[in-house]
Amino acid sequence: MVPPVEIRVIRRIGIRLAPAETRSMPGRPPPTPTGATTDMPTMDLTAAYNRIHELFKLGRYQPALTQCEAVLRQRPGHIPFIGLQIACMLRIGRAPEAVRLLRRTLRHVTHPPHRAMLISQMVEAHSQLNAFDDAIDIARAEHESRPGDAIVTGSYIHILTLAGRKDEAIAVARAAIANRTGQLSVKLGANFAEAALRTEYADEALQYLSAALEANPDTNPEILAFAHTQMGHMLDRAKRYDEAMKHYNKAAELTPVVYDDAANAARVETHKRIFSADRFDALRRPPAGSPTPVFVVGMPRSGTTLTEQIIDAHPDAAGAGELHLINEAIRDLIGETGSAEDLAPDRVDPDRLAQVAAAYRAEIARLVLPRTPRFVVDKAPSNFWHMGFIAMAFPDAKIIHCRRDPRDTCLSCYFQALHAAHSYAFNLKTCGQFYRHYRHMTDYYRTLAQDPRSGLHLLEVDYEDTVADQEAQTRRILDFLGLPFHENCLKFNESGRVARTLSNDQVRQPIYKTSTKRYEHYEKHLAPLIEGLGDILD
Repeated sequence: MVPPVEIRVIRRIGIRLAPAETRSMPGRPPPTPTGATTDMPTMDLTAAYNRIHELFKLGRYQPALTQCEAVLRQRPGHIPFIGLQIACMLRIGRAPEAVRLLRRTLRHVTHPPHRAMLISQMVEAHSQLNAFDDAIDIARAEHESRPGDAIVTGSYIHILTLAGRKDEAIAVARAAIANRTGQLSVKLGANFAEAALRTEYADEALQYLSAALEANPDTNPEILAFAHTQMGHMLDRAKRYDEAMKHYNKAAELTPVVYDDAANAARVETHKRIFSADRFDALRRPPAGSPTPVFVVGMPRSGTTLTEQIIDAHPDAAGAGELHLINEAIRDLIGETGSAEDLAPDRVDPDRLAQVAAAYRAEIARLVLPRTPRFVVDKAPSNFWHMGFIAMAFPDAKIIHCRRDPRDTCLSCYFQALHAAHSYAFNLKTCGQFYRHYRHMTDYYRTLAQDPRSGLHLLEVDYEDTVADQEAQTRRILDFLGLPFHENCLKFNESGRVARTLSNDQVRQPIYKTSTKRYEHYEKHLAPLIEGLGDILD
């Protein structure tokens, strides 16, 4: 689990701006002077913030962002809303805009809790852009100027861990803990545990985090959820499975979500209707182009990162990470108010489709510079919903569908406490229900791919097969792409590339074999999951 972007600190310090932050932002009008009449008094700002923050917690990032921007048009420079705006941007893949806004904002912010929040977001934004050296420099500089701030130090520990510099991360964590004599910090403990997993310091981190949780039960829920997830990971690693499950359950309970099973069932039927083979007959497809996109899709935790890393190790291919560009392309094509029917192959504007497809290719080419590979991998797992659109927009695209045992997949999603947009992932029964809809959707696209009218080029790769015989599956993948075999693909963990996903630590190792049949350790807890999966296991 990626540590929460620290937006909740502003709940503890109130909505009003500190004096140091009442200066206007560059290019924006100054805030209304104290005592002046406004259309949104302080109490309304508090209510608005709480309402928007609830949307954020429920994973409704685009509506939350839209409402934040509406507030900021009336109260420009208001730091709590800027923090929430940036948090939304980071959730929907708009890191470049977030960095620009953060740079402007940080020039005027000195209030420590506000600054800690924004620095944490700046580090996260740079890591999303794979600018890890810059992220580390930003976090280090802030940590050195304010070594006692747990949020700033936690961000520094996390980015070091993500970049594979675990020895440094552990050293920073232990030094920070030693300097807080008598003050146990859940935040520092969780980051220490994250860094110490699979190291000689694991027991020390487990003991410290356990004590910190006991001493600080009123820590804000987002940090508590992250901490309980790390406790679960440590106890799972120690083979204390029943104790681990208690902490995973607690982490899930701390995240308020609303899962709509009927909406996902309806979404499957809508995609089947829109992207039927007959509707491709009238389609005028855009031309093929360069680079050729490769879409690695599936459920989260199904081997998508592993597959991307194998391909990225080939000299003629590059991984761009988990992108949000297909969702943006669809919005660009049909607009914010467009209906799903507007995406149908016999309804879409072919010239506009060609423009959107060309823009996507240009962006993925830019993301992997200075490399200029033939193939670029977009490994957003949720693109399994959009295989019909991909076939329509990119006639040369390759789609690799990663599959894994449904029990292992769902349990791993539950253990990782994915962000709230994955609303199914916080309850074992709803994990199973969502997996069933995912399976129905991908079964449909497998059938569609057999009809040449669809133009859908699909390969399915089972995680268990890759674990059992990496070379055989690597050759299958490269053959599908039309690439010659290359030894580097068998040593992907030695590439030095940082994977910005929950599998970050695993893909630094050779094939991670202990993750198959992991569910067997937790079988006594799986009745809700089995119920949710229904006939999938038959």
